[in-house]
Amino acid sequence: MSIKTILAPTDFSENAQVAFETAFDLALEATPDARLSAQLEEMSLEDAERLLIKKALARYEGNANRAAEALGLSRSALYRRLQKYNLS
Repeated sequence: MSIKTILAPTDFSENAQVAFETAFDLALEATPDARLSAQLEEMSLEDAERLLIKKALARYEGNANRAAEALGLSRSALYRRLQKYNLS
């Protein structure tokens, strides 16, 4: 049995909060479907991050620099997450 911890935005640093809000907005802009908004709120942080990375890369046609900037990440942080989620 696994235990899922629910994190609140205040559990993160201010920079992380801004980056997550930017990434969340990016996902909503890329897919105007209201169901996606509800799905994102129900997802684990890792699933949401995976989805947002995929959407950012698609939006910027695979340009890691631009995707990382839109997500509020350094390029190296984006590459670490690509490896973590087997997206590379």
